[in-house]
Amino acid sequence: MRITQTLILLSLLACVGFGQGDTYVISQQGFLSLFPLYQSWQVAGGIKFSETSGGLMLYTPLSREASVTLRGAGGSSNGDIAKLGGVGDAQIMFNYHAERANLIFSLGINLPSGKKKLTQEEFETSGILSAAIFHMQVPNFGMGFNVEPGVIWAIPVNDDVVVGIGATYRYKGKFQPLEEFGDYDPGDEILVTGGADIRLAEGTTMSADIVFTTYGRDKLDGAAVFTPGNKIAVNMQFRKQFHRSDLSLYGRYRSKGKSEFDIGGVLVPEDEKTDPDQVEVSGTYNMRLNDQVSLAILSEMRFHKETPAPFTGITLIGVGVAPTLKVSDNISVPARFKYLTGKTKDDKTLTGFEAGLGLRIDF
Repeated sequence: MRITQTLILLSLLACVGFGQGDTYVISQQGFLSLFPLYQSWQVAGGIKFSETSGGLMLYTPLSREASVTLRGAGGSSNGDIAKLGGVGDAQIMFNYHAERANLIFSLGINLPSGKKKLTQEEFETSGILSAAIFHMQVPNFGMGFNVEPGVIWAIPVNDDVVVGIGATYRYKGKFQPLEEFGDYDPGDEILVTGGADIRLAEGTTMSADIVFTTYGRDKLDGAAVFTPGNKIAVNMQFRKQFHRSDLSLYGRYRSKGKSEFDIGGVLVPEDEKTDPDQVEVSGTYNMRLNDQVSLAILSEMRFHKETPAPFTGITLIGVGVAPTLKVSDNISVPARFKYLTGKTKDDKTLTGFEAGLGLRIDF
């Protein structure tokens, strides 16, 4: 049972990555962003834990066609869990836009600079932090060396509609997640994407995309032990701009098929899938109060279907605010405060709180 639980956690951790969520627009505005964040969660009458983290992002346009993005983060956990802290892996993303061919090429690299070889207690903490329902800023610390080449072909249909198709291959390298544990080699992944951007009216747009992911077999010391089920994700966004404000609505549906586990040297499908179906919707209404201050009103809902895995069968509703102070033409100070509440599958109240204050420098 312990090895099965470990394989489930390893699969969940290995699926937390970067890539398709990144923007592919080559902006000529570079920036450096720092965002320290405190996140706290509590189950009524049960576990309470928190994470204090810091995220860094550097975006630099290299030319009209090319850009590079650098990401890094670190954090420390506390509460009714084993303490786990350190620097996470660093990620680099290169984008190149071949305008005449309507092609966008990308290359993502995950550098294994974070903490690995965890104790069993630290590994269980990492499994809690990586649960998708919590949206932790640092869901895990150390993975293997990963490389993600990708390409998107954008096809203008008319002045108001652009459709696109794309594909990404994720090579995932070996790493040692636990002390006294062998080399774990997550299976490589292939992602296929189709989407569209539509201008409904002046200042009003809608976009949607579908991402299908298929996974290779995970191996432990060279032996196949786990195969994640195929995943499909559907994303939609609506945005409308007003004179001094704008409204953004976002929705996401994610579903993953049954996985296969090693039983007596044979990979057997699980009786009931572990990874929950997820529906998440959010809305942001951003108001520019004056030339120096803007205020965003945040709302969201997260629903994760019940499965045998922990921290599933949860519905959350959240509200918050995100003020931004513009100190000068190229320096701003963003902040975020959010409160979430909901019910677990055993009808216990789950509450979350996050507060962050950052710094952004444009150049």
